[in-house]
Amino acid sequence: MSDLLPFVVIGLVAGSLYGLAAAGLVLTYKTSGIFNFAHGAVGAATAYIFYDLRDRQGLPAWLAVFLAIGVAAPLGGLVLAFIASRLTEASTARRVVATIGVVLAIQGGLQLRYGIAPFPLDTPLPTKTFTVADVRVGYDQAITFAIAVLAVLGLALLFRVSVLGLHMRSVVDNGELLEMAGTDQAGVRVKSWAIGSAFAGLSGLLIAPAIGLDALLLTLVVVQAFGAAAVGRFTHLGRTFLGGLAIGVAAALLHAPKITRNVGFLKDLPNLDTSLPFLVLFCVLVFTRSGSFTERSVRREVREPVRLPRAVNLALLAAAAAGAIVIPHAFDTRVLVYTQGAVFIVIYASLYLLVELSNQVSLCQVAFVAIGATTFSHVTHGWGLPWGFGVLAAAAVAVPIGAFVAIPAIRLSGLFLALATLGFGILVEQLVYNRDVMFGRYGQREGVRPNLFHLNSDTGYFYLCLGFGAAAIGLVVLIRRSRLGRLLNALADSPVALATHGASVNITRVGVFCISAALAGVGGALLVGVTGSVSSSGTSAAALVSFNSLLWLAVLSFVGRSPVVAPVLAAFVLVVLPSYFTDPDTVQWQTISFGVLAVFASTFGPAVSRWLAADAPRHADRIQRGPMRARMLTGARI
Repeated sequence: MSDLLPFVVIGLVAGSLYGLAAAGLVLTYKTSGIFNFAHGAVGAATAYIFYDLRDRQGLPAWLAVFLAIGVAAPLGGLVLAFIASRLTEASTARRVVATIGVVLAIQGGLQLRYGIAPFPLDTPLPTKTFTVADVRVGYDQAITFAIAVLAVLGLALLFRVSVLGLHMRSVVDNGELLEMAGTDQAGVRVKSWAIGSAFAGLSGLLIAPAIGLDALLLTLVVVQAFGAAAVGRFTHLGRTFLGGLAIGVAAALLHAPKITRNVGFLKDLPNLDTSLPFLVLFCVLVFTRSGSFTERSVRREVREPVRLPRAVNLALLAAAAAGAIVIPHAFDTRVLVYTQGAVFIVIYASLYLLVELSNQVSLCQVAFVAIGATTFSHVTHGWGLPWGFGVLAAAAVAVPIGAFVAIPAIRLSGLFLALATLGFGILVEQLVYNRDVMFGRYGQREGVRPNLFHLNSDTGYFYLCLGFGAAAIGLVVLIRRSRLGRLLNALADSPVALATHGASVNITRVGVFCISAALAGVGGALLVGVTGSVSSSGTSAAALVSFNSLLWLAVLSFVGRSPVVAPVLAAFVLVVLPSYFTDPDTVQWQTISFGVLAVFASTFGPAVSRWLAADAPRHADRIQRGPMRARMLTGARI
């Protein structure tokens, strides 16, 4: 036991920070119904602000702490509160994308100002040690634990005994009654966001000295609090904090030599400790009794894309085809960039199926692409089978993975499905990427191009990928106009009405995930042939790192709703357009721009779309016809 005590101490400190961050997350979700994916980004920004004030501007540490946690973080909470106020009646996809946009904007801004290279941060706490049961404990560790415990206890007391706490509980139960009693519920929510952001900032500042200042890593470490929040069902502060402690201790014990030597499989899972919070998140969401996680009901906005006359559509299609034909000749030095863009048309078509047709949010699309890419590499480069077999294998292997991910879609919906897919994507990256079944220890796989009809040349391969992109769009349009498309639209509008009229909700959900995964797998197979290899790391927006699933979804949110235009425009904006900028900070500016556009599209996009289409009365009428529309779409008979 004495060998394990040092790891228990480390785990308690880390777990207290998970619980601290998760408590702020639970507070904002309970009072607003908006899950803050930007919680980790707020923590990272606070740590950087403290560093800037103390180390660059020369302010005293106590003043830098006060300004970072007591001023900057709550001000960020006010911005988030304004965004949340615009999402009261928004769909789940818009709610998720809005806070993801904030993540991207903050992360890009931090990397632009401070660089992408991590650097250390000296703790403002004393670093001397004392002994407890023959274990050396740092004063900074003890103070960190005490701060976390006292902060969560203070928040619990605030809920129980203060007037503000009473108002917060009233907002959760019935905000309209609170308004009738003379209290502004919007003001209560603003205060909740300010307090929750202060908790995020405090946790980020306390975590940063241990891992250094790295915008992406620090964001993901605070995001590990999602697992603790899931243990507390995103509502209970006490269970949330205890869940954070349990996760922290369990993760620390996975480092103990006495355990790693005696448990053989731990040697094959070197990243299990950092993956444990996401494993807990995924397992709690998927295997908890059905009905434990229910999102506040929101209406799906039925918005049709702006429709152009048929002659105009044909003219635009002809112009696009002509432009595509001349691309390899007019832009011969960038043909590989345009080829990668053509591949991403396939990938975005797969994402469009889930987000736009069935109103389901997937944050693990990168995992599907990576599975397809590595499967293709094994089949063609490793086993020497023809190129076509590799593409088919990529799609075939991705299908059961999509069916497995669809298990949460059967039990969950909306926000909780998005969280489950986020956990799955991060688990695949941290636990499977480095294994031989995927990228292996070197993090890279090679592949081939088809060796016929000159398709192995850059020009030929571009036309091949463009053909796959056109076929993927055609498949999406065909599904959209078919009975399956009507089922998906009905599923998005009212799953209860769809089940009432005899259609299988579960089969529909599993089916769309399988098709989407297959398309993403094909996109991964095509991606290998662009340069002849694919990597598990990278800093570009097209890199196969799990965080880019958020970026890809953000781009799709502001390129429109047309099944033809949206995948093409999203691929162009993500891959092709940045290649024309030579500034070394292009990636950071790209991330910031995508984040800002995603926030704008989520908060003001529907109003702008209705204004452009001039269909506000028809929009309102279609919302009122929920179950009847589901019956008409599915063709079900009563």
